[in-house]
Amino acid sequence: MAYMLICFVQRWIMCMWPDLAKIKIPVSKEKIIMRTENHFLEIDRYLFDFHYCSTKKGYAQVDTNQDAAYYGIWTNPFKRTVFSYCEGDTCLKTAENDNEYVKELLDIKEWNFKNGYAFKGIDPGFNKELKEKFISLGLNELLY
Repeated sequence: MAYMLICFVQRWIMCMWPDLAKIKIPVSKEKIIMRTENHFLEIDRYLFDFHYCSTKKGYAQVDTNQDAAYYGIWTNPFKRTVFSYCEGDTCLKTAENDNEYVKELLDIKEWNFKNGYAFKGIDPGFNKELKEKFISLGLNELLY
């Protein structure tokens, strides 16, 4: 939930103070900052489950005990993306490399545990190629 709240706050700040988008902020090379796109879509999450973020399209669901009809997270290891949906607010994060992508998924797992939520794992469904990609990235411990 905090992940979506951060995305919402970022979008709200840019709406309130659009000049902030023009400011170049120096970033330490040690920090990993993924490219992020935020949108609002008046559709429910099941359109993502069964169409946009399906296993046929290379996505796996990131399962937590927060999952509900209004909330979900999906990830695509081929595109190195993490997509989240909460009540119409969407956030697409794209990693520049495999290390950045792996770190993001491990951070999601850690955040859930630190905040009292259960991280159940990443579900590649019956997509063998998808499962093999996660394994090649060293994420087999996150799969179920």
